[in-house]
Amino acid sequence: MTRTVMLVSASLLALAAAAPAQAQFVESKRTADGGTQEANWEKGYFQAVGRATARPDPNPVKMRLQATEAARVVAQARLVEMMQGIQLTGGTLVKDAEFGGQTLMNRVRGTLNGAVTVAEEAIAVPAPNVPGGQVYEGVVTLRVCLINRSPECSKFGGGGQGVYQAIDVTQAAPKPKDPLTVDEAKVEAAKAPPPAPATAAPPAPAQAQAPAPAAPLTGLVLTLGGKLDYVPMLAPEVVTDGGKTVYSVTQVQPGAIVANGPMQYVDTIDRAKGMDLIGKNPLVVAVVSVNANNQIVVAAADGARLVAASIDPNNFLSGAKVALAYK
Repeated sequence: MTRTVMLVSASLLALAAAAPAQAQFVESKRTADGGTQEANWEKGYFQAVGRATARPDPNPVKMRLQATEAARVVAQARLVEMMQGIQLTGGTLVKDAEFGGQTLMNRVRGTLNGAVTVAEEAIAVPAPNVPGGQVYEGVVTLRVCLINRSPECSKFGGGGQGVYQAIDVTQAAPKPKDPLTVDEAKVEAAKAPPPAPATAAPPAPAQAQAPAPAAPLTGLVLTLGGKLDYVPMLAPEVVTDGGKTVYSVTQVQPGAIVANGPMQYVDTIDRAKGMDLIGKNPLVVAVVSVNANNQIVVAAADGARLVAASIDPNNFLSGAKVALAYK
């Protein structure tokens, strides 16, 4: 290897090290035509930037309009490409799933027609060989939100349906093959080791009051511990390390999914606790692994706790009061 090549390689490594790390639940990439695509699960939107150049025309106003319209078509195509590759459930992409006798993608296309325009412009580009000496390049940014009332779309004027309005994932997702029942959860809970015996304590004062009852659980926070990789899905699933399903969209009220989605994606547990949806006293459960089907795996004992919570009057699972924290 020559000294020049070594220096270039070292420079590239230094640039890579200096580049900021991409958030766990945010994926962005540049397309071949200079545009970009971004899937932001933390903020709940999919976005594409389209770029296109207008044909030369003596009328600059016409050229600008043609450039932005062509860029809009490109951005829409990029959104279609993104949505096709989203997972409905582990191993099933939106483009391959069917619902009501038609591909799920047909329903998704309806949301793309109402995509929000985040930005658009026409930029003059020097072109000495054409009349007028310039052409226009259009740049259009379009966004589709998971929830149509999301501020990430409404602040740009809103749009059509959100993804969870267009797709009834409670019906589109397959039923769990082996759900953990309440009776099974009780058996599993009974296997848990008994609490350690309390040490002798002095007699309580006569005026001592009974301890206050434990505060009710307000939600569920699953944590990846900052080390597990997980790809967000439209219909996420939580299973035990024994293969029992303990949370899926099929047990969630459809209205809750349309309003908030089945799972919130955040960077930290504290961020999850700061969400009104999750509340101040959530059940926090460590994720054991993410399996080959992209299912979130928890320990059997924790799975039993989740199922037990599903029969509580404050059923945070049916209300989709669930968050996944990276760390």
